[in-house]
Amino acid sequence: MKKRSFFTIVILISFILLGIYKETDFINNIDRGILSSIQGIFSSKLILPDLITSIGNPATYFILTPIFLIIFMRKEDRRGAKTILISVLISTILMLSFKNIFKLERPIDFMRIDQNGYTYPSGHALVSSGVYFTIYRIRKFKKPYKYFFLLPILIGLTRLILGVHYPSDVLMGILLGLVVSSWSIYYYEENFSISKITFSKQK
Repeated sequence: MKKRSFFTIVILISFILLGIYKETDFINNIDRGILSSIQGIFSSKLILPDLITSIGNPATYFILTPIFLIIFMRKEDRRGAKTILISVLISTILMLSFKNIFKLERPIDFMRIDQNGYTYPSGHALVSSGVYFTIYRIRKFKKPYKYFFLLPILIGLTRLILGVHYPSDVLMGILLGLVVSSWSIYYYEENFSISKITFSKQK
């Protein structure tokens, strides 16, 4: 609990400070340099980045979330279903809130696709990390869930290849998603422990 709280505080402070100083020449030059290198490696004609980044689109979560809820409910894991729903909601709320607080512009001269909205943090990175890391933690020993931890990383990379985010946007999005996932798993494990105690007493 203490480690989780400390991790959360460190990430939030780092996120706020980076958001405040993000447009300084020092950080901006680092962001642009890394982004330029990544785009130099990956061609703009690749189809794969478009497909991968679509996994992190809001519309995708409207489709996938009910599916995951049904799957977990069928496996009699209501705690897991609730945990996933919580991670989706919290990640989305944080993403919308932070974007509208900082209101930082996207790297327009790097963009390979049209994209509206603000850049910081990356919503795709934040929500995908919050959701897919949570599913991975709950079902990490079962296929195909044990590979879910790769999805936020791949989605974040595609956002850079497509030039719609700076590296710092993606990095902080993933870290914030980890915070959401960490507390979601805490909720899941605490409820699991309480349920086991209750079940033992009933026996």
